[in-house]
Amino acid sequence: MYENDDTLTLISGDGELRGTLEEQAQRLNLKNVRFLGNQPQTVLKNIYNIADVSCVPSRREPFGLVAAEAMACGTPVIATNEGGLPDFINEKVGILVPVDDSEKLALAVKQVISREKVFDREEIAKEAKDKHSVDKKVDEFKERYKIAIKNIEKNFER
Repeated sequence: MYENDDTLTLISGDGELRGTLEEQAQRLNLKNVRFLGNQPQTVLKNIYNIADVSCVPSRREPFGLVAAEAMACGTPVIATNEGGLPDFINEKVGILVPVDDSEKLALAVKQVISREKVFDREEIAKEAKDKHSVDKKVDEFKERYKIAIKNIEKNFER
């Protein structure tokens, strides 16, 4: 089972479901779940670096900065197949599950923490750096901007 002496679940942030999750953890008598609230980046970095897995079970997620931050630390990510997350979560870096499918989310977590599904942390960090670093995103933005300017110029030439 998931709840054991070897597993500690850290939940950071103060999202809209925090109270519901705290009540559920209390009702289920989960002893190894800690709600940390909002944390500074320095603390989050340390958490990602020691975590076996990072879960991002978002219902709405335009990009998925939390997932990208975890990946930058080499942490595999289990995320929902929502918004921008499927654009960069793949079988090399994590697992995608349907939104609101708690059974598939739980199964994915069990697969990772039981080592049934193993990820290369160095490969995850490399993928994050190669595809999602600030420099990479700035370069992509510049290219898109150049294309947009060329299209605008073409329209003015008509």
